[in-house]
Amino acid sequence: MKNKFLLVLSSGHVSADLSQGALPAILPFLVAAGGLKYAQAAGLTFAVAFSSSLLQPFFGILADKISKPWLMPVGVLFAGLGLSLVGFFPNQYWLMFTVAILSGIGVAAFHPEGARMANKLGGKKKGGSMSIFSVGGNVGFAIGPMMATPALLYFGLRGSAVLAIPSLIMFIVLIRTGPAMHKLGNMPEEGKGNTPGVVKNEWGKFLWLGIAIICRSVCFHSLNTFLPLYWVNVLH
Repeated sequence: MKNKFLLVLSSGHVSADLSQGALPAILPFLVAAGGLKYAQAAGLTFAVAFSSSLLQPFFGILADKISKPWLMPVGVLFAGLGLSLVGFFPNQYWLMFTVAILSGIGVAAFHPEGARMANKLGGKKKGGSMSIFSVGGNVGFAIGPMMATPALLYFGLRGSAVLAIPSLIMFIVLIRTGPAMHKLGNMPEEGKGNTPGVVKNEWGKFLWLGIAIICRSVCFHSLNTFLPLYWVNVLH
């Protein structure tokens, strides 16, 4: 049963990160159709990444204090629907920027509660459960361009609407499985009571981990944003 729910969570992660993966594939089409400048294209990536990063700690604190399982389906829905609308406003940059922020809010809402639930469902195998959950995000980033590019080539910019399909499907799946998942995830582990042990905060190590993630994210988002633009507009 736990494995089944872990697969559901991982699939939700696929859907949440699929939109982030699709955005770099959409940008060259927006540049070609609407005369978007490179700085504006990078601004859309910034809107998703910054809104997600800025709000995610707040959703994380909320998940730690009061579990809100409904954040997972709602987050997946916002992540997909937000970016699915970006192709509908090719000449209205700030509307594109707004729906990109909406997508980032969805991403921020899904991840803390999803990771918390994956950790709970893992029991004594937390490393394995978090790995299954994390794989979903990587798969989402890979599938995003594969979905967006054919849709945009066939339907034009409004083909971005295809990104709403997986988010709607996973919204329904997570709504249906959420109560049972939450109940199972909150059961005490075998051989353990409900009283947590005393844990010392390691802020120095946490800082170094944060710096490493920032460096990785700078490289990741920079290459993701500008390589497709370079290939399309320079290498044709």
